[in-house]
Amino acid sequence: MSLESVLIAAGTGVKAFGQIQAGVAASRFARAEAKYLDIQAKDEIQRGVLEERRLRLDIRRFLGTQRTAIGASGAELSGTSLELLGDTAALGEEDTLAIRSGAARRAFGKRTQATITRARGRFAKRKGVSDAFTTLLTGGAQAYGTI
Repeated sequence: MSLESVLIAAGTGVKAFGQIQAGVAASRFARAEAKYLDIQAKDEIQRGVLEERRLRLDIRRFLGTQRTAIGASGAELSGTSLELLGDTAALGEEDTLAIRSGAARRAFGKRTQATITRARGRFAKRKGVSDAFTTLLTGGAQAYGTI
């Protein structure tokens, strides 16, 4: 076996090892990124819950202000004034549902990104192994050709 074939074989081995390590590193990075995206998804839901609670509190306060104004004006709590309170409550409920669905959509987007990132990491790991195998085959053929 010539020195040239030994050097080709050694270089091939080092390159293949590097390709495997690069795939493993990319996979680990993707897992960490996916974990972070999962945390962000949970955070989106929690922030949505808090925002929804704040809005519900604001709606209750506003309904109280409306009742006070209706009572202070001497109007009865029936007919148009009752419809006003019902409309305020209904519009407030629509707003809280919009907050909830917005938070759910954002969380879904983060979870979807996490899933894609995990898949990308698995692919990178497999690609590293595949590239290393190809390198070993090619390098082996080159080394054999120099014998």
